[in-house]
Amino acid sequence: VVNASLGYFNKKPNELTLSEASIIAGLPNAPSAYSLTEHKDLAVKRQRQVLEAMAKYKYIKTSDIESIIKED
Repeated sequence: VVNASLGYFNKKPNELTLSEASIIAGLPNAPSAYSLTEHKDLAVKRQRQVLEAMAKYKYIKTSDIESIIKED
């Protein structure tokens, strides 16, 4: 997580926004396929899946998903 956090956003994990953290949470499936520089559309699609799972389990509100994605 630290390497991904520094590599993708040049931040420590505790400095990430929820938007940035949700991008990193979706990386383990296929890091190169979800590269922000190469495949931003796929990264955002995966981010949405992560955020929807967080909403399903009541970590965030469903109504907040769009604003979280647009944070950065």
